[in-house]
Amino acid sequence: MKIHKIKLKNFRQFYGEHTIEFATGAERNVTLIHAENGFGKTTLLNAVLWALFNQLTKKFEDPDKILNFTAEDEGEHLASVEVEFEFNKTNYLVSRYFDKTKTNKDKTTLQAYKIESGAHKAMDAPFTFISSVVPAEMAKYFFFDGEAAEAFSSAKNYKEIRIAIRSILGCELADTAIEDLRDMSKQITKNIGQIAGESEIQKIETNLSKTLEEIERAKQIKKDIEDDIEIFRYQRNELAEKLTNMEESKNIQALRQEKKSRCIQVKTDIKEIHRNIIAWIGQEGIHVISQKISKETLNFIDEESIKGKIPSPYNEDFVKELLEKEVCICKRQLNPGTEEWKSVADLLRNAANAEILGRIVRARARISNFREKCVDAITSIEKQNKKLADKIQIQNRLEQEIAELGKKIEDLPISEISEMERARRKLDKKIQEENQKIGGIRVKINELENIASRLEDALIKASEKNKKAGKLVKRRNLVSKSLELLTSMLEAYEQKARETLQKEINGILDEVAHKDFKCHLNSNFAIELRLADERPSPKSGGENQLLSLVFIASLVKYSASRIDDEKRILKPGTIAPLVLDAPLGQLDTTYQGSTVKYVPTLAEQVVLLLSSGQGGEGVLEALEPYIGAEYLLISQNKASKGKKPEVKRILHGREHLCTLFDCPKNMTSIERI
Repeated sequence: MKIHKIKLKNFRQFYGEHTIEFATGAERNVTLIHAENGFGKTTLLNAVLWALFNQLTKKFEDPDKILNFTAEDEGEHLASVEVEFEFNKTNYLVSRYFDKTKTNKDKTTLQAYKIESGAHKAMDAPFTFISSVVPAEMAKYFFFDGEAAEAFSSAKNYKEIRIAIRSILGCELADTAIEDLRDMSKQITKNIGQIAGESEIQKIETNLSKTLEEIERAKQIKKDIEDDIEIFRYQRNELAEKLTNMEESKNIQALRQEKKSRCIQVKTDIKEIHRNIIAWIGQEGIHVISQKISKETLNFIDEESIKGKIPSPYNEDFVKELLEKEVCICKRQLNPGTEEWKSVADLLRNAANAEILGRIVRARARISNFREKCVDAITSIEKQNKKLADKIQIQNRLEQEIAELGKKIEDLPISEISEMERARRKLDKKIQEENQKIGGIRVKINELENIASRLEDALIKASEKNKKAGKLVKRRNLVSKSLELLTSMLEAYEQKARETLQKEINGILDEVAHKDFKCHLNSNFAIELRLADERPSPKSGGENQLLSLVFIASLVKYSASRIDDEKRILKPGTIAPLVLDAPLGQLDTTYQGSTVKYVPTLAEQVVLLLSSGQGGEGVLEALEPYIGAEYLLISQNKASKGKKPEVKRILHGREHLCTLFDCPKNMTSIERI
């Protein structure tokens, strides 16, 4: 989409008709509009937003007062904005009218026309058509109020970041489908419980529905607490970094930071030792546990050996040989059947054969091995326990030293430092408390999920006896699987978008930022700046605006990269003009020059609305190769000048008066430069 021109009639400051033609060239794609604050920059941005989407920016005051006051005093009741643009090589005209005489519901009228060979052909569904060009939820990121830029870079506004990413992804259809599937699952569950004559199923369904609702609530509470922790951490880290950079607390804070780093490493070591101890229990515990039984078994074998039972003083082969030869070892005859022969034959009952002797030997060896390993295992665990005790002692000492250093900072005779340290400690305490809450909620969720799982099994089993209930259960399972699949797909798309945007933002920051820092889009979508050593970087107002501007620019580029994206659950991306109102407000002159030179590359068509504080020579010089159209807004006043100072702008070597007095009407006029 490329805007060719807009025409305003009696819209806010703009009395009568005013037209702006925009730059549409491939190289000279920038339209510059210069205006002082209050002259109508934001009105122009909102005129386009209003005409196309019936939207207005948050800071647009008195949104119901569309009609120009002078025109209203003269009896006019209509205000309008026309936008002519090109889309897919075809020209269109969109007009929105405001009629003061109509009721609130019907005050605005939207019309859209397709322009063919100079003829205007009315379109039946103008809003549907406009939404196909630029979806309404994406619009505010293309028509962006730079004065509200810090909304994206504030730690507390991570939700705005996620909303922006999801809007550019076109998640609306998928979100609606997910909500519908949830409602469908609840309704099916309810229908199962309403089957006549099935009191058992009804009871299970009631408990299951209640449990699932509790799980949903608990997960939302957990998510909210996790988001709060992210904000607290961000704020705490910023305070810690500020303390590090303050001369009075610099050395103490550096020492505390070093001890904190050591403490983190010690805690990691302690976790490793705990893992080793758990591994020891699995590998060596059996040897220690069997220590007593091994000793008693070996003592038993040795005792029985002494008694002549194990092993026997003679073996089976020896006795059989005597009986076969019928001669005793004393040379006496052993005739079969005699009392002597029977006495020798009776020895076979206690005689030990080779297999029994082998078993005894192996048992003794195994038991001896167990006893040796038991000694080694005990030595090993004693070493681990000593390591653990030493590390815990170091951890306790470091934590005590960290607390003492914190107290030293708090006691410094500078109120600002003391206040910052107290605030940092409060945030530390909050993080601790919130983490404890999460631990309890995790346990609760786990318990509820186990209950839900048992109830699900019970419901399936009970439903097997009822044909209708069985069908409903299968249908609900199908809906649940669809919901799970759709949710996971959407999360994957969000994750990919987050990674792509982070890479794009850092690519721009590498070129324009004063410091060597990187942007991190955290898992909860909060934007964070970190220094090269991964420490958080406290952001100035200018850096907040820069980061927000770069984020918006990256969103627009990401949308363009998805224009041919055919993922069925997402709307495709779009190409639209990037209209920026006061994008450089809090940037210093160096940042303004280095940043603005990248703006023309961010979209096929760019419109910049700049005040004198943002449109200095450095900015104009950087933009000069890209400017295809340039305008100046002039304030006309009926009053006399009196002692009021003249407002002038020097543009391209020529002086322009921005305020005129003793004019016929109060209004803003547009002059093309």
